[in-house]
Amino acid sequence: MSAFTKHPEVAVDYAFWIAGADCQKGFYTASGGQPAHAAAWDDEACNALTGNFLRQTRRTLDTSRVRPRSDGYMGFQDRAGHIAHRALTGEATVAATIEALDAAYRESRA
Repeated sequence: MSAFTKHPEVAVDYAFWIAGADCQKGFYTASGGQPAHAAAWDDEACNALTGNFLRQTRRTLDTSRVRPRSDGYMGFQDRAGHIAHRALTGEATVAATIEALDAAYRESRA
């Protein structure tokens, strides 16, 4: 929802509708969307539509870690990608890569 909308009530209503179980289990999944609501991941009709994708991947989602939410993490992720690229293209040694990743991580936490 935009902070500048002229219709915040409509935007909030839409957000609750699109994220709600009924929409996620029905219209959203039937239209090709990957639902976020847990009720859709357990729903028989949704699993029939997705070839049991939701049911078969649910455990992975439930036991996975999400990206850190610290203030410096996104900058670290960007830097780490460049550092890893240099290692994968042979421009940096494994030792130099580990050192650079460690330094970038420490800076991101400062």
